[in-house]
Amino acid sequence: MKLYVSTPDFNGCLTVIDLAHRAAKNRLSLVSSRKLKEQTKASYIQKMLRFSHKGVKYLVLGRRGGTLEVYTETAIPGEADVDLKPLGRWDGNTKDDKDFFVSLIFWNDNLCSCSNRGLLVMRNLDVMVHSTEVSEQEMNTFYVQLNEPITVFKPHSVEKWWAITGGYSNNLRIYNFTNIYQSFVAMVRTGPQFSKAVLSARPIWKASLYWSFNQPIEEFPWIQEVIFLEQKADASSTEICCTTKFGQLLLYDSSHSYYPISATTVSNHPVCYVSQISPKFVLFADCADTVGVFDLSSQKVRNTFRIPTGSLSSMEARVSATDSSLVYLMVVSILKVLRIYRLDHFGGGADLLLAIDLGSTGLQLLTLAEDSWDAVDTCRSLTRIPCTVVGDDF
Repeated sequence: MKLYVSTPDFNGCLTVIDLAHRAAKNRLSLVSSRKLKEQTKASYIQKMLRFSHKGVKYLVLGRRGGTLEVYTETAIPGEADVDLKPLGRWDGNTKDDKDFFVSLIFWNDNLCSCSNRGLLVMRNLDVMVHSTEVSEQEMNTFYVQLNEPITVFKPHSVEKWWAITGGYSNNLRIYNFTNIYQSFVAMVRTGPQFSKAVLSARPIWKASLYWSFNQPIEEFPWIQEVIFLEQKADASSTEICCTTKFGQLLLYDSSHSYYPISATTVSNHPVCYVSQISPKFVLFADCADTVGVFDLSSQKVRNTFRIPTGSLSSMEARVSATDSSLVYLMVVSILKVLRIYRLDHFGGGADLLLAIDLGSTGLQLLTLAEDSWDAVDTCRSLTRIPCTVVGDDF
Protein backbone atom coordinates (compact mmCIF):
# COMPACT_ATOMS: atom_id res chain seq x y z
CA MET A 1 0.00 0.00 0.00
CA LYS A 2 1.41 3.34 -1.05
CA LEU A 3 0.54 6.94 -0.09
CA TYR A 4 1.72 10.21 -1.59
CA VAL A 5 1.86 13.20 0.80
CA SER A 6 2.68 16.83 0.06
CA THR A 7 5.20 17.90 2.72
CA PRO A 8 5.96 21.63 2.24
CA ASP A 9 8.38 21.89 5.18
CA PHE A 10 10.87 19.67 3.30
CA ASN A 11 11.49 22.22 0.52
CA GLY A 12 8.16 21.48 -1.10
CA CYS A 13 8.92 17.81 -1.75
CA LEU A 14 6.67 14.82 -2.34
CA THR A 15 6.88 12.13 0.36
CA VAL A 16 6.12 8.58 -0.76
CA ILE A 17 5.08 6.25 2.08
CA ASP A 18 4.91 2.47 1.77
CA LEU A 19 2.75 0.50 4.21
CA ALA A 20 2.24 -3.22 4.75
CA HIS A 21 0.12 -5.56 6.83
CA ARG A 22 2.40 -7.53 9.17
CA ALA A 23 0.68 -10.88 9.59
CA ALA A 24 2.80 -11.93 12.58
CA LYS A 25 1.56 -9.06 14.74
CA ASN A 26 -1.60 -8.42 12.71
CA ARG A 27 -0.69 -4.75 12.50
CA LEU A 28 -0.44 -2.09 9.80
CA SER A 29 3.20 -0.98 9.68
CA LEU A 30 5.45 1.55 7.95
CA VAL A 31 7.83 -0.06 5.45
CA SER A 32 9.60 2.97 4.01
CA SER A 33 9.34 6.73 3.49
CA ARG A 34 11.08 8.56 0.64
CA LYS A 35 11.25 12.22 -0.36
CA LEU A 36 11.07 13.05 -4.08
CA LYS A 37 10.88 16.09 -6.39
CA GLU A 38 12.33 18.56 -3.92
CA GLN A 39 12.34 22.23 -4.99
CA THR A 40 11.90 25.16 -2.58
CA LYS A 41 9.62 25.69 0.36
CA ALA A 42 7.95 28.57 -1.52
CA SER A 43 6.98 26.26 -4.41
CA TYR A 44 5.28 23.60 -2.32
CA ILE A 45 2.76 21.14 -3.76
CA GLN A 46 -0.83 22.38 -3.38
CA LYS A 47 -2.65 19.64 -5.32
CA MET A 48 -1.81 16.17 -6.65
CA LEU A 49 -3.45 13.91 -9.21
CA ARG A 50 -2.72 10.35 -10.30
CA PHE A 51 -4.51 8.63 -13.20
CA SER A 52 -4.08 6.15 -16.06
CA HIS A 53 -4.64 6.88 -19.75
CA LYS A 54 -4.09 4.46 -22.64
CA GLY A 55 -2.11 2.10 -20.43
CA VAL A 56 0.22 4.79 -19.04
CA LYS A 57 0.16 6.00 -15.42
CA TYR A 58 0.61 9.72 -14.76
CA LEU A 59 1.35 11.79 -11.67
CA VAL A 60 0.58 15.53 -11.73
CA LEU A 61 1.83 18.03 -9.15
CA GLY A 62 0.28 21.51 -8.89
CA ARG A 63 2.74 23.83 -7.15
CA ARG A 64 2.39 27.24 -5.57
CA GLY A 65 2.82 29.88 -8.26
CA GLY A 66 0.60 28.09 -10.78
CA THR A 67 3.03 25.49 -12.14
CA LEU A 68 1.95 22.02 -13.24
CA GLU A 69 4.51 19.22 -13.33
CA VAL A 70 3.53 16.03 -15.19
CA TYR A 71 5.35 12.71 -14.72
CA THR A 72 4.93 9.25 -16.17
CA GLU A 73 5.04 6.49 -13.58
CA THR A 74 6.82 3.21 -14.31
CA ALA A 75 7.31 0.26 -11.97
CA ILE A 76 10.93 -0.70 -11.29
CA PRO A 77 11.37 -4.44 -12.01
CA GLY A 78 11.89 -6.47 -8.85
CA GLU A 79 11.17 -3.53 -6.56
CA ALA A 80 8.13 -2.00 -4.92
CA ASP A 81 9.31 1.48 -5.91
CA VAL A 82 8.35 3.44 -9.05
CA ASP A 83 10.32 5.60 -11.46
CA LEU A 84 8.88 9.07 -12.11
CA LYS A 85 9.98 10.40 -15.50
CA PRO A 86 9.25 14.11 -16.16
CA LEU A 87 6.95 14.69 -19.12
CA GLY A 88 6.73 18.47 -18.94
CA ARG A 89 6.21 21.61 -16.90
CA TRP A 90 3.49 24.16 -17.62
CA ASP A 91 3.12 27.60 -16.01
CA GLY A 92 0.29 30.14 -15.98
CA ASN A 93 -2.39 27.98 -14.36
CA THR A 94 -3.24 30.54 -11.67
CA LYS A 95 -3.88 34.28 -12.04
CA ASP A 96 -1.24 35.63 -9.63
CA ASP A 97 1.06 34.66 -6.75
CA LYS A 98 -1.80 34.83 -4.23
CA ASP A 99 -4.01 32.53 -6.29
CA PHE A 100 -3.84 28.77 -5.67
CA PHE A 101 -5.04 25.44 -7.02
CA VAL A 102 -8.35 24.12 -5.68
CA SER A 103 -8.75 21.20 -8.08
CA LEU A 104 -6.75 18.91 -10.38
CA ILE A 105 -8.70 16.36 -12.46
CA PHE A 106 -8.38 14.28 -15.61
CA TRP A 107 -11.59 15.03 -17.50
CA ASN A 108 -12.66 14.03 -21.03
CA ASP A 109 -9.05 13.33 -22.11
CA ASN A 110 -7.99 16.72 -20.74
CA LEU A 111 -5.76 17.58 -17.80
CA CYS A 112 -7.76 20.25 -15.96
CA SER A 113 -6.91 22.64 -13.15
CA CYS A 114 -9.09 25.19 -11.38
CA SER A 115 -7.83 28.01 -9.18
CA ASN A 116 -9.34 29.90 -6.25
CA ARG A 117 -9.76 32.98 -8.47
CA GLY A 118 -11.83 31.02 -10.97
CA LEU A 119 -9.31 30.24 -13.71
CA LEU A 120 -10.16 26.90 -15.32
CA VAL A 121 -7.40 25.55 -17.59
CA MET A 122 -7.76 22.46 -19.79
CA ARG A 123 -4.96 20.83 -21.77
CA ASN A 124 -5.42 17.88 -24.10
CA LEU A 125 -3.20 15.14 -22.70
CA ASP A 126 -2.41 13.50 -26.04
CA VAL A 127 -1.16 16.81 -27.39
CA MET A 128 0.91 17.34 -24.24
CA VAL A 129 2.51 13.93 -24.68
CA HIS A 130 3.24 14.07 -28.42
CA SER A 131 3.94 17.76 -29.10
CA THR A 132 7.57 18.84 -29.48
CA GLU A 133 6.95 22.59 -29.63
CA VAL A 134 5.56 24.73 -26.84
CA SER A 135 3.37 26.59 -29.35
CA GLU A 136 1.67 23.33 -30.31
CA GLN A 137 0.93 22.61 -26.67
CA GLU A 138 -0.41 26.09 -25.96
CA MET A 139 -2.67 26.00 -29.03
CA ASN A 140 -4.54 23.21 -27.32
CA THR A 141 -4.93 25.01 -23.99
CA PHE A 142 -8.45 26.01 -23.03
CA TYR A 143 -8.92 28.91 -20.55
CA VAL A 144 -12.26 29.75 -18.92
CA GLN A 145 -13.01 32.39 -16.30
CA LEU A 146 -15.58 31.25 -13.70
CA ASN A 147 -17.33 33.17 -10.98
CA GLU A 148 -14.87 33.59 -8.10
CA PRO A 149 -13.72 32.89 -5.42
CA ILE A 150 -13.85 29.10 -5.68
CA THR A 151 -13.20 26.61 -2.91
CA VAL A 152 -14.29 23.50 -4.78
CA PHE A 153 -14.64 22.40 -8.42
CA LYS A 154 -16.11 18.95 -9.17
CA PRO A 155 -17.06 17.31 -12.50
CA HIS A 156 -20.39 15.55 -12.95
CA SER A 157 -20.15 11.77 -12.94
CA VAL A 158 -22.61 11.28 -15.85
CA GLU A 159 -23.01 14.47 -17.88
CA LYS A 160 -19.80 14.78 -19.91
CA TRP A 161 -19.15 18.52 -19.71
CA TRP A 162 -20.98 19.48 -16.51
CA ALA A 163 -19.18 20.68 -13.39
CA ILE A 164 -20.14 22.35 -10.10
CA THR A 165 -18.36 25.12 -8.17
CA GLY A 166 -18.77 26.99 -4.90
CA GLY A 167 -16.82 29.11 -2.44
CA TYR A 168 -16.76 32.13 -0.15
CA SER A 169 -19.84 34.27 -0.83
CA ASN A 170 -20.19 32.24 -4.02
CA ASN A 171 -23.11 29.82 -3.95
CA LEU A 172 -23.23 26.53 -5.84
CA ARG A 173 -23.23 26.85 -9.62
CA ILE A 174 -23.44 24.16 -12.30
CA TYR A 175 -21.75 24.89 -15.62
CA ASN A 176 -22.19 23.13 -18.97
CA PHE A 177 -18.98 23.60 -20.96
CA THR A 178 -20.12 21.78 -24.12
CA ASN A 179 -20.80 24.84 -26.27
CA ILE A 180 -17.92 26.89 -24.93
CA TYR A 181 -15.46 24.06 -25.56
CA GLN A 182 -16.71 23.69 -29.13
CA SER A 183 -16.24 27.44 -29.58
CA PHE A 184 -12.69 27.15 -28.32
CA VAL A 185 -11.91 24.33 -30.76
CA ALA A 186 -13.22 26.50 -33.60
CA MET A 187 -11.05 29.43 -32.43
CA VAL A 188 -7.91 27.27 -32.34
CA ARG A 189 -8.47 26.28 -35.97
CA THR A 190 -8.30 29.95 -37.01
CA GLY A 191 -4.71 30.32 -35.83
CA PRO A 192 -2.44 30.29 -32.78
CA GLN A 193 -3.08 33.98 -32.05
CA PHE A 194 -6.48 33.00 -30.64
CA SER A 195 -5.34 29.98 -28.67
CA LYS A 196 -4.81 31.84 -25.38
CA ALA A 197 -8.16 33.60 -25.29
CA VAL A 198 -9.83 33.43 -21.87
CA LEU A 199 -13.49 32.65 -22.35
CA SER A 200 -16.17 33.41 -19.77
CA ALA A 201 -18.86 30.94 -18.73
CA ARG A 202 -22.35 31.36 -17.35
CA PRO A 203 -23.94 28.76 -15.10
CA ILE A 204 -26.97 26.75 -16.14
CA TRP A 205 -28.07 26.37 -12.50
CA LYS A 206 -27.43 28.35 -9.33
CA ALA A 207 -28.48 27.26 -5.85
CA SER A 208 -30.64 29.45 -3.67
CA LEU A 209 -29.67 30.20 -0.09
CA TYR A 210 -33.32 30.57 0.83
CA TRP A 211 -36.14 28.17 1.50
CA SER A 212 -39.00 28.42 -0.98
CA PHE A 213 -40.85 30.64 1.50
CA ASN A 214 -38.01 33.22 1.50
CA GLN A 215 -36.50 32.29 4.83
CA PRO A 216 -32.66 32.48 4.69
CA ILE A 217 -30.67 29.37 5.57
CA GLU A 218 -27.46 31.32 6.27
CA GLU A 219 -26.49 34.99 6.09
CA PHE A 220 -24.32 34.37 3.04
CA PRO A 221 -22.93 31.28 1.27
CA TRP A 222 -19.54 29.89 2.21
CA ILE A 223 -19.22 26.52 0.48
CA GLN A 224 -16.53 24.19 1.82
CA GLU A 225 -17.08 20.94 -0.09
CA VAL A 226 -19.57 19.45 -2.56
CA ILE A 227 -20.26 16.08 -4.17
CA PHE A 228 -22.72 14.77 -6.73
CA LEU A 229 -24.63 11.98 -5.05
CA GLU A 230 -24.96 8.55 -6.63
CA GLN A 231 -27.32 8.85 -9.58
CA LYS A 232 -30.74 7.27 -9.87
CA ALA A 233 -31.84 5.36 -12.98
CA ASP A 234 -32.73 8.72 -14.52
CA ALA A 235 -29.34 10.29 -15.22
CA SER A 236 -30.91 13.75 -15.59
CA SER A 237 -31.66 13.75 -11.86
CA THR A 238 -28.77 15.66 -10.27
CA GLU A 239 -28.65 15.32 -6.50
CA ILE A 240 -26.06 17.37 -4.68
CA CYS A 241 -24.65 17.35 -1.15
CA CYS A 242 -22.57 20.28 0.07
CA THR A 243 -21.11 21.48 3.36
CA THR A 244 -20.48 25.01 4.61
CA LYS A 245 -18.17 27.04 6.80
CA PHE A 246 -21.05 27.40 9.27
CA GLY A 247 -21.39 23.66 9.98
CA GLN A 248 -24.34 22.96 7.67
CA LEU A 249 -24.93 20.04 5.32
CA LEU A 250 -27.26 20.97 2.44
CA LEU A 251 -29.04 18.69 -0.03
CA TYR A 252 -30.26 19.85 -3.47
CA ASP A 253 -31.89 18.25 -6.49
CA SER A 254 -30.98 20.59 -9.34
CA SER A 255 -33.29 18.84 -11.80
CA HIS A 256 -36.31 20.09 -9.82
CA SER A 257 -35.44 23.26 -7.96
CA TYR A 258 -32.91 25.91 -7.00
CA TYR A 259 -34.05 25.55 -3.39
CA PRO A 260 -32.54 23.07 -0.92
CA ILE A 261 -34.28 19.83 -0.03
CA SER A 262 -32.87 20.05 3.49
CA ALA A 263 -30.38 22.04 5.55
CA THR A 264 -29.00 20.31 8.65
CA THR A 265 -26.55 21.70 11.18
CA VAL A 266 -24.15 18.78 11.64
CA SER A 267 -21.41 20.66 13.50
CA ASN A 268 -20.65 23.90 15.32
CA HIS A 269 -17.49 24.20 13.22
CA PRO A 270 -16.67 24.37 9.50
CA VAL A 271 -17.39 21.07 7.74
CA CYS A 272 -14.47 20.65 5.38
CA TYR A 273 -14.92 17.11 4.04
CA VAL A 274 -17.79 15.02 2.70
CA SER A 275 -17.84 11.68 0.86
CA GLN A 276 -20.61 9.27 -0.12
CA ILE A 277 -19.87 5.87 1.44
CA SER A 278 -23.07 4.11 0.32
CA PRO A 279 -26.28 4.98 -1.55
CA LYS A 280 -27.85 5.85 1.80
CA PHE A 281 -25.03 7.48 3.80
CA VAL A 282 -22.47 10.25 3.48
CA LEU A 283 -19.50 10.73 5.77
CA PHE A 284 -18.47 14.24 6.84
CA ALA A 285 -15.65 15.73 8.91
CA ASP A 286 -15.25 19.14 10.53
CA CYS A 287 -12.09 21.00 11.54
CA ALA A 288 -12.53 20.22 15.24
CA ASP A 289 -11.98 16.44 15.47
CA THR A 290 -15.51 15.28 14.65
CA VAL A 291 -16.31 12.73 11.95
CA GLY A 292 -19.96 11.83 11.38
CA VAL A 293 -22.30 9.74 9.28
CA PHE A 294 -25.35 11.42 7.75
CA ASP A 295 -28.42 9.43 6.72
CA LEU A 296 -29.73 10.71 3.38
CA SER A 297 -33.14 9.08 3.90
CA SER A 298 -33.97 10.50 7.32
CA GLN A 299 -31.82 13.60 6.71
CA LYS A 300 -30.29 13.27 10.17
CA VAL A 301 -26.86 12.62 11.64
CA ARG A 302 -26.73 8.93 12.47
CA ASN A 303 -23.58 8.76 14.60
CA THR A 304 -20.33 10.63 15.25
CA PHE A 305 -16.75 9.82 16.20
CA ARG A 306 -14.38 12.05 18.14
CA ILE A 307 -11.24 11.49 16.09
CA PRO A 308 -8.15 13.66 16.80
CA THR A 309 -7.42 14.94 13.30
CA GLY A 310 -6.14 18.38 14.25
CA SER A 311 -6.78 21.24 11.86
CA LEU A 312 -7.61 19.09 8.86
CA SER A 313 -5.47 19.57 5.75
CA SER A 314 -6.47 16.51 3.72
CA MET A 315 -8.59 13.40 4.21
CA GLU A 316 -9.49 10.40 2.07
CA ALA A 317 -12.26 7.91 2.84
CA ARG A 318 -12.23 4.43 1.37
CA VAL A 319 -14.94 1.78 1.85
CA SER A 320 -13.72 -1.74 2.50
CA ALA A 321 -14.11 -4.06 -0.50
CA THR A 322 -15.06 -6.99 1.75
CA ASP A 323 -17.22 -5.32 4.42
CA SER A 324 -19.35 -2.31 3.44
CA SER A 325 -19.73 -1.30 7.09
CA LEU A 326 -16.01 -0.50 7.32
CA VAL A 327 -14.51 2.77 6.11
CA TYR A 328 -10.83 3.67 6.15
CA LEU A 329 -9.84 7.27 6.82
CA MET A 330 -6.39 8.58 5.92
CA VAL A 331 -5.77 11.99 7.52
CA VAL A 332 -2.93 14.54 7.38
CA SER A 333 -2.93 17.93 9.09
CA ILE A 334 -0.83 20.78 10.48
CA LEU A 335 -0.01 18.47 13.41
CA LYS A 336 2.59 16.82 11.11
CA VAL A 337 1.13 13.35 11.68
CA LEU A 338 -0.37 10.88 9.22
CA ARG A 339 -3.15 8.86 10.85
CA ILE A 340 -5.14 5.95 9.48
CA TYR A 341 -8.45 4.95 11.07
CA ARG A 342 -10.92 2.14 10.50
CA LEU A 343 -14.54 3.12 11.18
CA ASP A 344 -17.51 0.84 11.63
CA HIS A 345 -20.14 3.34 10.53
CA PHE A 346 -22.98 1.09 11.70
CA GLY A 347 -22.12 2.11 15.26
CA GLY A 348 -19.26 -0.22 16.14
CA GLY A 349 -16.69 2.45 16.95
CA ALA A 350 -13.38 3.38 15.32
CA ASP A 351 -9.83 2.04 15.50
CA LEU A 352 -6.57 3.93 15.12
CA LEU A 353 -4.45 1.63 12.97
CA LEU A 354 -1.37 3.76 12.35
CA ALA A 355 0.17 7.11 13.33
CA ILE A 356 3.33 8.32 11.57
CA ASP A 357 5.31 11.47 12.38
CA LEU A 358 5.84 13.16 8.99
CA GLY A 359 8.17 15.86 10.30
CA SER A 360 6.23 18.34 8.17
CA THR A 361 2.75 19.68 7.74
CA GLY A 362 0.81 17.31 5.48
CA LEU A 363 -0.90 19.51 2.90
CA GLN A 364 -2.48 16.88 0.69
CA LEU A 365 -2.81 13.11 0.73
CA LEU A 366 -3.18 10.81 -2.27
CA THR A 367 -3.88 7.07 -2.13
CA LEU A 368 -3.45 4.62 -5.00
CA ALA A 369 -6.72 3.22 -6.33
CA GLU A 370 -5.25 -0.15 -7.26
CA ASP A 371 -3.98 -0.89 -3.75
CA SER A 372 -5.94 -3.53 -1.83
CA TRP A 373 -6.79 -2.86 1.81
CA ASP A 374 -8.59 -6.17 2.40
CA ALA A 375 -5.94 -7.47 4.79
CA VAL A 376 -6.42 -4.45 7.04
CA ASP A 377 -10.08 -5.30 7.77
CA THR A 378 -9.04 -7.44 10.74
CA CYS A 379 -5.91 -5.53 11.82
CA ARG A 380 -5.38 -4.98 15.52
CA SER A 381 -5.90 -1.38 16.60
CA LEU A 382 -3.59 0.91 18.56
CA THR A 383 -6.48 2.79 20.14
CA ARG A 384 -10.23 2.15 20.29
CA ILE A 385 -12.54 5.15 19.80
CA PRO A 386 -16.20 4.75 20.79
CA CYS A 387 -19.05 5.81 18.53
CA THR A 388 -21.65 8.34 19.72
CA VAL A 389 -25.21 7.72 18.55
CA VAL A 390 -26.84 11.05 17.84
CA GLY A 391 -30.46 11.78 18.73
CA ASP A 392 -32.96 13.97 16.94
CA ASP A 393 -31.22 17.16 18.04
CA PHE A 394 -27.57 17.80 17.28
